Amino acid sequence: MHFNHGWVPYEARQAFLLESDLGVCAHHDHLEARFSFRTRVLDHLWAGLPSVLTGGDAVAELVGLRGLGRVVSPGDAEAFAAACGALLDDAAEYRDAVERIRAEVPRFRWSEAARPLVRFCLEANARPRRRVPPAVLARVTYGQYPDILADIYERGGAAELARRVPQHFARLLRHRT
Repeated sequence: MHFNHGWVPYEARQAFLLESDLGVCAHHDHLEARFSFRTRVLDHLWAGLPSVLTGGDAVAELVGLRGLGRVVSPGDAEAFAAACGALLDDAAEYRDAVERIRAEVPRFRWSEAARPLVRFCLEANARPRRRVPPAVLARVTYGQYPDILADIYERGGAAELARRVPQHFARLLRHRT
């Protein structure tokens, strides 16, 4: 067993992954983790590695739902270690996960992942142009100013607010035309 305690240079990561038996990725339970997309797990999948991950984000959800490894609760070190050991000790589960990974990997290739965006761009001229009603645009534009001005006041006080109100007022007038 080998643990690397530092960062692996990006161009060397393939060598590490191809010599590994398991991908692991743990994080704490916080907002950033919930809305992140852990691309390092895509590297695990590229290398055909079943992964043990902490849950709470879209990638862990994919791994759990598709059987590409195991997912445990953030902060549960014992469960994390047990999941690693169980996956490595169960040859059938490991082999099945590898087979599912091989079937899943093609959908993450750029040619596939970018397909909806490419289609959207190619069909852009075929879609009818929509004009946003001026009243909707005005509500959106004017509606943001109470929050903007409150933020300026909180950060810089009355002097900063007085200094910046003219530029925001000018911007409001430009949006009216």
